[in-house]
Amino acid sequence: MEPKACLTQLARLLADETSLLGTLAQQLQREHELLVANDVEALELAADARQNSVLALSRLDQERRSLCRLLGHSADHLGLAALLKWCDPAGSLAAAHAALGKAEDNTK
Repeated sequence: MEPKACLTQLARLLADETSLLGTLAQQLQREHELLVANDVEALELAADARQNSVLALSRLDQERRSLCRLLGHSADHLGLAALLKWCDPAGSLAAAHAALGKAEDNTK
């Protein structure tokens, strides 16, 4: 794989993951509100939506890990950092990568 193709794929993955983490944060907030309101029926529906988001995040994470391994890097944060250094020496995805870290923190 060429660096440009890798960069394009990583940009998509980071954008999708950041968006999904934002959605998940909203879903968790909504679930909290439903818990406080003791709305069991709505809570069940909200839990299903949350589970779908978690599954989608898991698929994106697996895709990112597979890309790292495919290109000879470890499937962890260090491997992703090395991959970004290789395919994005200008650092055009640095802000997106940082935003992903912040979005992950917001869901904890």
